[in-house]
Amino acid sequence: MTLPILALLAGGRVCTARRFLLPLFWVLAMLPGIASADVVSLDKLAQINQHNPVFDRNPLDGNQNGEFWCAPVATVSALLWLATQYDRPDIVPRDAAGNRYSTEAFVKYLGERWFNTSDRAGTGEQQWQVGLWGYLQTTPYAWRMEVYVAPGRLTEIDGPGYHGHATVGELYGQMHGSDDEVAGVTLMAYQHIDGLGQLIKHATVLQQLADEQDLAKRYPGKIMDPYYGRLDDVEFEASAGLATSANLWDAIAWRDVYLAMSIAPAPEPGALPLVAMAFLILVAVNRRRRPAHRE
Repeated sequence: MTLPILALLAGGRVCTARRFLLPLFWVLAMLPGIASADVVSLDKLAQINQHNPVFDRNPLDGNQNGEFWCAPVATVSALLWLATQYDRPDIVPRDAAGNRYSTEAFVKYLGERWFNTSDRAGTGEQQWQVGLWGYLQTTPYAWRMEVYVAPGRLTEIDGPGYHGHATVGELYGQMHGSDDEVAGVTLMAYQHIDGLGQLIKHATVLQQLADEQDLAKRYPGKIMDPYYGRLDDVEFEASAGLATSANLWDAIAWRDVYLAMSIAPAPEPGALPLVAMAFLILVAVNRRRRPAHRE
């Protein structure tokens, strides 16, 4: 739509240099990634801030601001989106009185009961995937979980599907869905080396992603960053698996997305296969009951 409007403006009386502007408009319209990129977004993704003293497990350990609770906070944001998007309210647990957990109670429950989140060390990758898959099995729904992980970072468990380092196309596909699989939500863990040589990790939720590069040769996107409890712009690079050049924390360039876990409802069995199975069972039963033929 932009090109016809610009051409019309260039042809009006006000524009006296249309012979110079029209070629420029055509060049701009043909630039890759400006008008043709498809963007997939997860609307109504809960924005939750991890800095909450309620999330801390031990009131006496001196760390009272939820500094290391990014994984359970990101997970609850993702699960609440699934509950709303696919009308699966029972993904949120209930207390002894039958009331659904509040967002804060849900975060605390996952961190303490399933992820073994530490106030000083956060959540380990192995415990995160084990706890997440284990918790999903306690809900009354069937789930599909695809894990994209750098070599040597996780021990595989029964249930999820495992892949190598994620590509931008794979993450876009998980968010977009296909004819065979519905769209899901993706949890991502970034890492970087700080100024003291320490490996720092952070969990986020992928909220938006474009399928084509911008002028900087990167794929624009957004994440729900638990550190601030808001949506932040990011850019993904296609080289070296999946990397990001975005600053998720002030003045810290996060590079490597070493773990991504996509969650979506599992495909439900269709009515036709069930009818066919019932028909085959009836045929087998009738054959058994039929008397033997005698010459």
